[in-house]
Amino acid sequence: MFNITPEMEQAWRELPKPKATPADIAALEAALGVKLPPSYVDFVSRYGFVVFGRDPQGRCVFWYTIDAPAGRETREGDVSFLFRPDKLLQVHRYMTTTESPDDETRPSLPPGYLTVGSDAGHGRILLDIATNPGQVLYWPDNPSRWGLDDNVALGFVADDFEGFINSLRPSRP
Repeated sequence: MFNITPEMEQAWRELPKPKATPADIAALEAALGVKLPPSYVDFVSRYGFVVFGRDPQGRCVFWYTIDAPAGRETREGDVSFLFRPDKLLQVHRYMTTTESPDDETRPSLPPGYLTVGSDAGHGRILLDIATNPGQVLYWPDNPSRWGLDDNVALGFVADDFEGFINSLRPSRP
């Protein structure tokens, strides 16, 4: 069950975003060749492709752990919005493409991850759709091709989308 405050729901009603339809989910799953995680499907079907942090408490901040050069670190991230189905596929293809071997920035992510949302910059909220289906991860913006330079780590956020949503905390004290 999602722990959505009345203030979050009110903010989402004031800035309505489309909700996922069964046809949207079927089209996404067909294009990706996988079943989308149930908690993600439940959220976007019930609440839509929302913008976070517009409620009075600004609930959009989460913690993630990442392997850094100095060892495992816990860092703070934020989520701004979730991608609509058409944008979600476009971003996924862009981030994982291997069609241009001369492009030193692609692929940005390894296969098996679906970019479902963004922070206020270029960091991405990811769903694992291969190895640990449903896990939520965070990819801090990195201009290098995946596996080059320091673009070799994803931050762990939650075991599933429900855990991710329920872990969001206020950005304002």
